[in-house]
Amino acid sequence: MLDGWHVQTTRWLRYVAYDRSGSLILARVVLAFWHGLDVRFLAVWLSLATSTIAIRRARRNLRPLAMLHPTVHMAYHFASWFGGILTGFFCFLPFNAPDMHFVFAAWGSIYYFFLIMTCTMIALLPARGTAPWVTALLQRWQPQSPSDKEKGKEHQKSE
Repeated sequence: MLDGWHVQTTRWLRYVAYDRSGSLILARVVLAFWHGLDVRFLAVWLSLATSTIAIRRARRNLRPLAMLHPTVHMAYHFASWFGGILTGFFCFLPFNAPDMHFVFAAWGSIYYFFLIMTCTMIALLPARGTAPWVTALLQRWQPQSPSDKEKGKEHQKSE
């Protein structure tokens, strides 16, 4: 029964908040108020929204670089897994905290690292497309096919 309720709530939230505004942050604010008028709920859902935006941008921009080499690919998967666990601890801390003073003390003890990291990623990585520096690295590092190498040799001979 709860699974069915959760699916309907998700559909309602998508229809009411996300589809109409296109803003993940606004949808999470509505979800925070759905859970109750407590600042801790707002802190949870806003930190999850910013983390989700940053993770989507990082995946779009950094994953193509990780696919170039098997070792980097495995490191990327490990870092994604470990970062997801740490982000979950950071974001869901307010749910278990007695008050926001405890939350700010805990977040401050790690110098607001995750908040600063997610905001930096949102600021540096584009919302659409791929960052120019990622495109330049991909062009530089991608292995060339044999036909591309022959074209380069023909171009050098003609000059």
